Amino acid sequence: QAKADAAKAKAEAAEKAKAEASKAKAEAAEQAKAEASKAKAEAAEQAKAEASKAKAEAAEQAKAEASKAKAEAAEQAKAEASKAKAEAAEQAKAEASKAKVEAAEQAKAEASKAKAEAAERAKADAAKAKAEAAEQAKAEAAEQAKADAAKAKAEAAEKAKADAAKAKAEAAEKAKADAKKAKEEAAAKAKADLQAEMEADAKAEADAEAAQANKAAQKAESEEMAKAIRKKVHGNMTILSDFSDSLRCTVRVRLEPSGKVIDVEIINPSGNPIFDGNAKSAVLKSSPLRVPEDKELFAKEFKSFPLTFKAKE
Repeated sequence: QAKADAAKAKAEAAEKAKAEASKAKAEAAEQAKAEASKAKAEAAEQAKAEASKAKAEAAEQAKAEASKAKAEAAEQAKAEASKAKAEAAEQAKAEASKAKVEAAEQAKAEASKAKAEAAERAKADAAKAKAEAAEQAKAEAAEQAKADAAKAKAEAAEKAKADAAKAKAEAAEKAKADAKKAKEEAAAKAKADLQAEMEADAKAEADAEAAQANKAAQKAESEEMAKAIRKKVHGNMTILSDFSDSLRCTVRVRLEPSGKVIDVEIINPSGNPIFDGNAKSAVLKSSPLRVPEDKELFAKEFKSFPLTFKAKE
């Protein structure tokens, strides 16, 4: 009985020890599994946090570099566009075209340079991120850098294109304004020339009319003066009753500008000395004679002129 009890106690103790050992083993395994899971979770969390931090740092670095590249490219493009605008304004429409090409080429070169620098910087940052962060952070940072560089390139190109277009438009507007001004000045000059020509023609016509009028006036005055002289001289002519009606003589009379008779010359005698003497005396008796005030007319027609006397008019 004692042996049986001992064997039973031994079996129960062994079973209990086995159960407790199994339980302890299970608890230890569970504990180890929980601790391992916890350690794994903490390690994963740590790795995720570090990867996120590395990703954020890489993205921030790439964004800063891209912004810097974009600002430099925009500033360069703006400077080049301003230069192109000044040159275009100076050289007019033809130079504006050249400025446009140069500005576009410069902007393209600057954009390419910015792109290369951004790509190089992104590559360096990506390499750094690769050493510090996970593969995914590297890929995302590189993708972000590429997108920012592409955006900076597009914005710089668009800005350069807009500035070049503005410079071209301003140059074209200036050339158009200059052409309009030149056209207006040419039209004004042509109008002034035409006006001057018309005025010259009018003056010439007026002068011709004035000359004609003056000539007519001189002729009328000359005829009036000659008539007055003949009337006065003939009034002083003595015609004797025994003179033949056919007697006729011509004298040349010379006057001073005042009308005073300075000489009387018989140039065509009548054949009767008394008739010719009376004619000469009639002229001298009529001095001074009425003459025109116009010196030119006096010199032309009254300084020296012939005068005819007839016994019978």
